[in-house]
Amino acid sequence: MDHRNARHATFADLGPQTAGFSYDNLDVDDLDYYSTQNPRYGVTESFAPPRSFARIPEQRTDAVRRSAAAAQASSRPRQAGRRAAQPAFAYEPLRISDKLKSFGCIALALVVLLLIGSGLLRASGQESPLSFLSGTTTAAAGVDAAGAFQGALDEARSRSGSDESPASTPASEWARGTMPHLYQKDANWAETPYADSTLGIAGCGPTCLSMVYVYLTGDASYDPVAMAQFSESNGFVEDGSTRWVFMSEGARMLGLQSEELGADAFQIENALSAGTPVVAIMGPGDFTEEGHFIVMNGLDSQGRAVVYDPNSPTRSATTWDIDTIIGQALCFWAISA
Repeated sequence: MDHRNARHATFADLGPQTAGFSYDNLDVDDLDYYSTQNPRYGVTESFAPPRSFARIPEQRTDAVRRSAAAAQASSRPRQAGRRAAQPAFAYEPLRISDKLKSFGCIALALVVLLLIGSGLLRASGQESPLSFLSGTTTAAAGVDAAGAFQGALDEARSRSGSDESPASTPASEWARGTMPHLYQKDANWAETPYADSTLGIAGCGPTCLSMVYVYLTGDASYDPVAMAQFSESNGFVEDGSTRWVFMSEGARMLGLQSEELGADAFQIENALSAGTPVVAIMGPGDFTEEGHFIVMNGLDSQGRAVVYDPNSPTRSATTWDIDTIIGQALCFWAISA
């Protein structure tokens, strides 16, 4: 075999111990040895590179090592020169970026853990560590949430009597920013005709919107009787009950703003935390056997809704879990001035 025709091959072809060296480092005897043992160069006999490489005479192996060390040493100044030519700050932005990414991942993980923990605490009836957020929003709106909502509950309890003969908040106490407790079965208007029946039986819709109107405007002219007349004269009565659009179109006709909300606790809680009353039409459950309008206005310290039920001082004297209301409600409207 002509060894000159095989000089393009490197020791990498012969095994892992020979990588990086070339035939230029060996004499003819070395080439003879590998060409007779390697089937790649015309011999069919098997070849094991590590074992064969060890059979090279020691002095030749030392020569190969010295040659390789010299070649590697000669390349170091050029590599060092290339590094020195690069700006000293070339790698710094990458290091800062990596730190920022690590910090961001840690912060995100902490936020996720806080949200999960808050949800678990709320589900168990304990106060969430994030409840201060809703308190901040309420404070920004100028509302003393704890005092106002506790006062509303105390009033409902003091006036409750019975669900069959409730007493509403007197008109002399109606004021903007204070939700009055108005009951459709109040003796002052319970027998007023409405929707082919009476306010006491079918008047939950007008009574709810009357409470909301007084709270947002302070105007006492739209008591339940006046609101029932407004509903009938504008076509908001159908099949012996108040149409749902009364809480959207009817509210707008009175100069209020109305936004329909989804059955979403986050949306409802945001509205209530901002001091915006939310009207709900309830289906069968804790509040009714058929259909019934109620008002929610604010949250207590446990995140439960303060309810104004026009048909029950008893149900108005306690707070309600938002998810319980969502599970029984058919639609929601956030109404503002």
